[in-house]
Amino acid sequence: MFMFIRAAEIVLVLALTGGTGNHLLDYASTPAYWKAKGVAVSVDSMLKELAVAKAEDVGALLRDLGSDDPQVREQAGRKLLQKGESVLPQLQEAAKSTDPEVAASVKSIIEQINVSAKAAAVRRLMAVRTLGETKAKEALPTLRAMLESRDMFVPEYAGRAIAAIEGKPYRNAKVEDATRKRDLWLLPEDACLVAQDAVIGTEPVTLDQIAAAVPALPGLNKEQVLREVTKNVIEVAEQVGDVRLDAVTGGLSGQLGPEVGWGVVVFRGQYDSAAARAALRKLQVKSSRVGEMDVFEPDKDMALICPSNEQVVLIVGAKPEQLPIEIMVKATGTGKGTLANSKDMVKLLESVDTTADAFAVVKVTDSYRQAPVVQGFDTVTAVLRHKDKLAGFEVKGQGSDAQKVKDAVDFLNGQVREGINELKGEVQNRPMLKPALDFVQSIRCSADGKNATLTGSISTDAALIGGMMGAIVEPRGVPDEPKVPPPPPQQKTQ
Repeated sequence: MFMFIRAAEIVLVLALTGGTGNHLLDYASTPAYWKAKGVAVSVDSMLKELAVAKAEDVGALLRDLGSDDPQVREQAGRKLLQKGESVLPQLQEAAKSTDPEVAASVKSIIEQINVSAKAAAVRRLMAVRTLGETKAKEALPTLRAMLESRDMFVPEYAGRAIAAIEGKPYRNAKVEDATRKRDLWLLPEDACLVAQDAVIGTEPVTLDQIAAAVPALPGLNKEQVLREVTKNVIEVAEQVGDVRLDAVTGGLSGQLGPEVGWGVVVFRGQYDSAAARAALRKLQVKSSRVGEMDVFEPDKDMALICPSNEQVVLIVGAKPEQLPIEIMVKATGTGKGTLANSKDMVKLLESVDTTADAFAVVKVTDSYRQAPVVQGFDTVTAVLRHKDKLAGFEVKGQGSDAQKVKDAVDFLNGQVREGINELKGEVQNRPMLKPALDFVQSIRCSADGKNATLTGSISTDAALIGGMMGAIVEPRGVPDEPKVPPPPPQQKTQ
C-alpha cells in the first residue's frame, strides 16, 4: 500500500502545479527505467519494443480446454497463457462458450494475461516516450500509425512523441467544462469549501526534465533519486497500468476538528479501475460492498471507491462513522450528488468562473475562523489561470465588518513581509529559492470596505520547478555522530 501512496503523492504534488506531466509514467525516468530493464537505448531497440506479435490461430488449444483429460486441459491453458495479448480477441470470443467449464477457464486465462499485460503496456509507452525524447525522425511512420491505436494512452503518447520530434508544442487535452461540472455536483450538500483544478498548463514536463534543472548539490546523487522514484512509480504502473489525471474536485465539511469533519476528493482521469481493484485486493486492503460498488478502506478513517475507468473517489474524516460513503456511492452511481441543495454554495459557485483552470469557494464557518487569515470574512472565492509558463491567481473575500476585513488584510500583509525578508536572506545562500521569493513578492492584498482582494502569480517553468525541488532536497549537513563515553572500568573482585 505504501508504494501506491508514494506514487499518488508524486503525481498530485507535481501535476497540480500546472506545468508538469499529468501521467503517472511522467514521473518515471526513461534512462533509469531502461537501465533497470537491461536495455541499451537506441532507435532500433525502441522500435523493436513496439513490434507487434502476430496473432496465431489457437482454435485447437481452445478445443483442448474442453477435453475430458485434465492433463490436456491444463497443458492447453498453460500454452494459451504463454501466447499473451495477441490471442486475447480469440479468448474473448471463446469466453462466450455455452460450456460453463470452458468459459470459466477462458475467463481465468484472460484475467491472468491482462495482469501480465500491464508490464508490457508500460514498456511500450516508455518506448514511445523515449523515441520522442531522442528526436528520432525515422520513428515517425511507426508513431503516426500508433495514433489509430485503441490501446489506452497509446495515441496520446504517440502524439506527444511526434510533437517532440517535430519541435512543436503539445498541450494536455482540457477536460470538458460539462464533465467538470458533473464532478462538482457530486459533492455532499454540507460541503462548505469546494475546489476544483483542471490540471492543465504548459507543455507536460517529465521527471527527467525537472531533474535536469535541479542544480548540482553536494551530497545529492540525482541518478539515485531518479532510480528510486522511478522504481516506486513502475511498481505501481506494472500492476494497474499508467494513470492520467485530468481534474481534481474536492470538498470539505463545514465543521473540522479532531473529532468531527470529513473531506471528499473526486479524481477525474483515465485508468484501469478493474486492475486497481484487483491490486488493492492483492494487497489485502479491507473492503465492503456498498450498494453496487466495492468500497476499500486503506485506513479506518479513509475510504476509496473506483466506480469507473474515469473516476476515483477518496473520502477521509475524523471518525469512520462520519464518512459520507453511502452518499458518494449513490452520487457516483447516479451521476448526481446533493451539493445543489445548498443555496449558499450554489450562489457562491455562480459568482466565480468555474471554467477557469482552477477555482475554490468557501463559506466561512466558525470552524474555519480558527485560521486568523479568514476570521474577518463570511465568504472567500479564488480563481487561477495559466498563461504561457505563468499561473496567476485572484482571491476575493467578503465580510460584514469593514474593520475585521482590514485586520485580516493587515495580518496577511504582515505575513507576506516576513516571508519576503526571510527568503531574501535564504536566497543569498541558496539561489534556487529565487522562484519562491518571486512568488511571495508578487502577492498584493488590499481592503476596500467589507471586501478584500489578493493577487499573485507563480512560474510553472521546468527550470524553476527543478530549482525549487533542489532547494527542498538540498542537504542541510549531516550531524556528527554522538560521542558515546567509554564504559566505566570494571572493578576487580577480591
